[in-house]
Amino acid sequence: MSTQRLEGVEAGKGNRVKLVLGENPFHPAGGGQPGDSGWVEAPGLRCRILDCRMEEGAPVLLGEVLEGTPVPGAEVEARVDEERHHLLARMHSGEHALSRALEKNVPGLRVFKVNVDTKESLITLRWEGELTWEVLFAAEAEANGVIRADLPVTTRVFSREEARVDPDLKANWDRLEGSGEAPESLRVVSLGDYDKVACCGSHVERTGQIGGVLITGFKGTAPQWEVRYTVHRDELLEAWSRPLRRLVRQVGSPPEELEKVYGRLQEERAEARRLLDRLRPFLALPFREEPRGEASFLRLVLPGLPLDLITGPCKEKIQEDPKRLVLALLPDEGERSPFLVCRGAGLTGDLKGWLKGHPELAARGGGSPDWISGVTQERDPEKWAEALKEVL
Repeated sequence: MSTQRLEGVEAGKGNRVKLVLGENPFHPAGGGQPGDSGWVEAPGLRCRILDCRMEEGAPVLLGEVLEGTPVPGAEVEARVDEERHHLLARMHSGEHALSRALEKNVPGLRVFKVNVDTKESLITLRWEGELTWEVLFAAEAEANGVIRADLPVTTRVFSREEARVDPDLKANWDRLEGSGEAPESLRVVSLGDYDKVACCGSHVERTGQIGGVLITGFKGTAPQWEVRYTVHRDELLEAWSRPLRRLVRQVGSPPEELEKVYGRLQEERAEARRLLDRLRPFLALPFREEPRGEASFLRLVLPGLPLDLITGPCKEKIQEDPKRLVLALLPDEGERSPFLVCRGAGLTGDLKGWLKGHPELAARGGGSPDWISGVTQERDPEKWAEALKEVL
């Protein structure tokens, strides 16, 4: 906490406000990292600071006034949320280690954008190859080795000329000079001798303070990929290990064999689908049809049948007669049973909206105005038929 003078106040919509302090202790947003948050307070005044940004070369606090009115020239206590600040510093420093490991281990891979947050952060990269878990695991292991080495994290300001000729320094010169406003000096952050990159974010003092990095997922196609990671490594690994240990016990297979077991199950499922496709033309499903004025209502109740098996026949029924409404209930022994509702083109009504209006069916699902499916706790077809009257 520090005592500061309010140099500027600009009111926004509602209780939003922009504040300028004489000496700003809040780290501004930059380098893919959000700005610090915290509080600005004085007797009779409380402002929650939501962000800090650079505007016209000066740091500006974006906040909301909870009590009182901020007045230029007033003395206030500025309090940064140090816990959040330190977490962002860990996340950002962890990103440096992980990004360098990716670029070092994979020729041609280049990180060009990061989004740092407190829970999970994102690295966006370009690579013409196929990104795999094996590639990511190798980078993760190297980055955690850098963290365990407890290297010093230092910050130094380089002149533009120094930065240009340093072969070890990474800077996004396309972004810096693309606008024609490249700075005369660059703030450079180094993780020992392992990484050196131009960055305006906040960082830890030693890599050991990062704690560890864990890649939580990735997506994309060549040449652009997104990699998600976190520094909440220990907590997440412990949380994820619990369902894994339960699954290992249920399957009766060691953890390293689970992928093979899953692969075999996928093959068996594909073969079962092919068998069902061959059998489908010979199935006579017991649809029960009830006239409802100019329309008709069809219901099908078959315990334990897979939803895939009845999807085609239901579609055929509404194609044969566009004024049909079809309900299929497939009750099983679990807490929730599969269901399907579809209507022909000759009927109107939004089935998706209808489902939301009937919480008594205890159903979860989705789809479109003319076709919905999901699972339900209500296995009584009469209650479904009563609720569907409004569609007809």
